[in-house]
Amino acid sequence: MKVQYTKKFSETSEISTRFRELIKGNNMTQREFCNKTGISTGHLSKVLTGNAIPSGAMLISIAKNGFDVNFILTGISSSEILNERNSEIKKLKLITEELRSIINFNMKQ
Repeated sequence: MKVQYTKKFSETSEISTRFRELIKGNNMTQREFCNKTGISTGHLSKVLTGNAIPSGAMLISIAKNGFDVNFILTGISSSEILNERNSEIKKLKLITEELRSIINFNMKQ
């Protein structure tokens, strides 16, 4: 049980840190962030101090206002994930083209 609590506390701390990075990275004060997203300053304060995790409603409000919820939860930005996926798609397209080329070559012989 103790290990689970430690892990939960660590994750909460990481989420708090990423929240701070998100707010600072958007050149906003905590109050401005709350005003923009409609989140109460009290709830944000609890999340930032690690005394609470973001609620579903809080995450939805953040996402609706154009902030990267994936970054808050995982530490990986959505754009980073999309770039990785696009890179993988390009590689797969090249492999597909090479395979078609090999198949066409073998069919001609």
